[in-house]
Amino acid sequence: MSDSLKYMGLGIVIAKARFRVRIDTQKHGFGFIRKWYIHIDNLHDGERKLVKIWTDDVGIRFTTNRMYKKDDILAWLDALSPYEELLHDQRGLARLNWMLENPMPKSSDTWEEFLAWVERWDAFNEV
Repeated sequence: MSDSLKYMGLGIVIAKARFRVRIDTQKHGFGFIRKWYIHIDNLHDGERKLVKIWTDDVGIRFTTNRMYKKDDILAWLDALSPYEELLHDQRGLARLNWMLENPMPKSSDTWEEFLAWVERWDAFNEV
């Protein structure tokens, strides 16, 4: 494919990619679980084809509009790292990166460790 088509796909990703992190409740462990994903919604067929051209070129998976698996998220972040400052969703990217650098404690950790993590997460999100 031509380079211009690849870069058009990259441009769509830069403009439309959203990085999401949330904390949901669950019945196990400390009662909370981290959910994260990258999504690119509202793509028409032509945009989807252009994004696919770019993702195929850089070797990352794009089968649905949402990427949930950690390996896929890491691959997307790696592919987008040269363009990080251009990404539209800077706040979502910062939250996702924070979560990767500061994983939620496991249920085998202490309650105090979990509370300390919650305080750091809350402080980060207040900015």
